[in-house]
Amino acid sequence: MKEELLLTVLHAFKGERTIYGALHILQGTKSAQAIQDCHFFSLFSYYHLFPKITRAEVESLVKRLEEKGLLNVTEDDRAQLTNKGINHTLQFLQRHPFLKQLNGWKYLRLTESFWLRLTLLIQTFTHLKVGHTQFIPLTSNKEIQVWVKKQVRNQHEQVDLVLENVYSDIAGFLHTCTEKQAQTFVMQLSSPVQIGLTLFQTAAKLNLESDHITILHKATLHKLFDALHEGAFPALYPCMDGIEKQYFTTETAAKTAHLIKQGLTIEQVVRKRELKRSTIEDHLVELALYDSSFSIKPYLTADDYHTIVKVSKNLDTFKLKQLRTHLGDQFSYFKIRLALTRKDSSYGPS
Repeated sequence: MKEELLLTVLHAFKGERTIYGALHILQGTKSAQAIQDCHFFSLFSYYHLFPKITRAEVESLVKRLEEKGLLNVTEDDRAQLTNKGINHTLQFLQRHPFLKQLNGWKYLRLTESFWLRLTLLIQTFTHLKVGHTQFIPLTSNKEIQVWVKKQVRNQHEQVDLVLENVYSDIAGFLHTCTEKQAQTFVMQLSSPVQIGLTLFQTAAKLNLESDHITILHKATLHKLFDALHEGAFPALYPCMDGIEKQYFTTETAAKTAHLIKQGLTIEQVVRKRELKRSTIEDHLVELALYDSSFSIKPYLTADDYHTIVKVSKNLDTFKLKQLRTHLGDQFSYFKIRLALTRKDSSYGPS
């Protein structure tokens, strides 16, 4: 599955980024370039899918894909899929519809913490129900343990009700999933009568590749998060409450965003922070990418925005150098990048 997912990312690039751009997305590199590429090429789903993937592994995968006749690699490490590769990719996506449920960027920080909270909550309350006050917790994460202990303190007289509501909501959610998703979810849960399996063990039990089961499980959780944000399955919502969202790639970008939101101009931020204007502009592009309520109007006229987006669509490219050559010197790289952060929306909001 890893080969096909790399192929999917490279297909989206259309030869405009190198194979290492795909590495940074799959790895979940915390860089403005990686997040910008996720936005430009609609690849947020695949962000951080394989956090341990290496440069050497990507090179090896690309070599195998080339040997299979699925792509060709140029001297500058850009990959173009062959017709065979395009058909292979489309068939892969069709066979695995659960991939549409992924949103690696949006739920990066939430996925692991939510799952640990939920599974330890279930383990703890099922043990309390049968009078067991001592057991080996499935995670040694102190932050997760403290959170579950707080739930126990607040609801120690409602053990049956908590379990009933959690069970009802999990059952309701899993009825919206495929059988494999439901099996993967349930097989990992621990109680006094069941020790939850690891993902690796689950994969072996279901006769699936470990990569397949890992991504399937992520997709299931991301599907659940979407439902929770819409108000469904309220008994499960506390497990996501208060978990910090993923924003800026660096602390310095966050500081700039704070000053901009206070009403400072770029020039004022440059002086206050004693940084280059280009650095502050990079931070502004990040802010525009991460915060849909952030207005780009102070930095880009409506006419310039529409011109840039139209040219990008007509040329079918996100190559900044090519766009600037076509647009002319009056359009800075900053303006072009800023416009493209809203390529799928509108010029607003005000």
